[in-house]
Amino acid sequence: SLRDQSPKDAEVRHWLGFLLMRHERYAEAAREFEEAIRLKPDYVEAWTNLGNARLMSLSLEGAMEAFRRAVSLAPTNPDTRANLGHAYARMGRHAEAAAEFREAARLRPQDAGLWNDLGCSLLALRQAVAAADAFSKATALESKNATYWTNLGIAHNEGSQPGKAKRALLKAVALDPRKVEARVALAEAFIRLKDYAAAKEHLAQARALNASNFAVLYNLGLAQWRLGNLPAAVEAYEAALALIPKSVETLTALVQLYPAVGRLPDALKTCEVLAELRPDDASIRARLGNLRWSAGDKKGAVEAWEDALVRDPKRSDVRLRLAAYYLEVADPDSAERHYRRLLEREPANAIALNGIGLVLDLRGKPREAIAWYTRAAAATPSMAAAWNNLGVALEKTGEIAAARKAYRRALQADPKCIEAKRNLERLGP
Repeated sequence: SLRDQSPKDAEVRHWLGFLLMRHERYAEAAREFEEAIRLKPDYVEAWTNLGNARLMSLSLEGAMEAFRRAVSLAPTNPDTRANLGHAYARMGRHAEAAAEFREAARLRPQDAGLWNDLGCSLLALRQAVAAADAFSKATALESKNATYWTNLGIAHNEGSQPGKAKRALLKAVALDPRKVEARVALAEAFIRLKDYAAAKEHLAQARALNASNFAVLYNLGLAQWRLGNLPAAVEAYEAALALIPKSVETLTALVQLYPAVGRLPDALKTCEVLAELRPDDASIRARLGNLRWSAGDKKGAVEAWEDALVRDPKRSDVRLRLAAYYLEVADPDSAERHYRRLLEREPANAIALNGIGLVLDLRGKPREAIAWYTRAAAATPSMAAAWNNLGVALEKTGEIAAARKAYRRALQADPKCIEAKRNLERLGP
C-alpha cells in the first residue's frame, strides 16, 4: 500500500498526502499533511493542502484553521489568501471572504480569477456596484471568458442597470450560446427593460438546453404573462412549481393567473396552499377571502377576511369588503364597527362615510344618514352612489327639491348611474 514505507521526511509525507488526495481519500490525506506539518511546522504547502483536504471532507472549521495558518506563514502569497477566501465563502462568511480575495487581487492584479472571486463575494453581500467593478476587471483581463461576462451582467442586474447587464450578457451568450445561466440573466435584463418578446426568446432557448431549470421556467412564465399569453404563462409556472412545490412566488403568480384562464377552483386550492405556507401573511388571507367569495363560499370568505384583519388591522380594502357583507346580511352593528375602525385611520374615506349612512338608513334613521351622505359626497364629489343615497334619504324626510338636486349631482358624477336616473324620472320635473 501507499503507507508501507512509513516515511519520516516532511516532503515525502506531503507527497504521499497529495497522492491520497488524487485518489479522493481525503481523511487519510489530511493525516499525512498533519504529519508533514509536525515534522516541519512552517511548511506552507502542507498547511494549504491540509486545508484543501479538510475542505473536501467538509470539515470547514478545520479547513479554515489550516488556511489561516498558511496565511500567517505566507501573508504575501495570493494563493494562500484565495484559499482562505474560498473557505470563508463556503461558510457564508462573505465579508471575510471578500477581504481575502481583495488582498489576493492586490498582490496579483493580473489574475482574472481573483477579481471574479472578489466579485462573487461582493455580490453575495449585495454590493452590486462594487461587484460589477471587480467583474469588469476580470473581463478586461480575460475577455473571452463567458462566466466572467455572465457574472458582470448579473451584478448589473442586481444594481438596477439592465442596459449594462444586457450588453455584458449578450457577450456572454455570444461566447457560449449554451450557457443557460447567461440566457436567464439576459432574459431578466430584457424583462427589466420591458422587452418581453426578447426575454421569451432567450428563455425558450434556455429551456431547450435545460428543461428542469427553475429560473428558466419561472422567468418564462413572467415573460409570457407580460405578453398576455396567459395559458402559456400558466404552463411555464406550473412546470416551475413541479420543481419547487413550495415556491411562494410561483404559487402567488398562479393564484393571480388561474381565474383569468377560467380555473377558479385551482386558484382557490393554490391559495389554500399559500395560506398554509405563510400563515401570518394578511395579503394571502385577503386574497383567499376574495377567491372564496367568487366561488360562492361567503361564510369561508368572511372567515378569511376576518383572519386577514387579525394579522393586519390596517387593511382598508378588507374592512370595506366585510362591512359591505354585513350590510348585505342586515347586520348593521358589525358593518358600523368596521366602518368606524376605518374612519379612525382615514376620516375622509368616502366609502366608509357613505357606509355609515347606509347603516343609519337600515336602522330607520334617514335624517342622521343625510349628514353622513353629505360628508361622503363632500369628501369625494365624483362618488355618484353617495349623491344618490343622499337623494333617497332626503326623499324619506320629505325634502323632494333637495332630493332632485342630489340625483342630478349623481348623474353629473356618473351619467350612467341607473339608480339616480330612475329616481329622478320617478320624481318628475
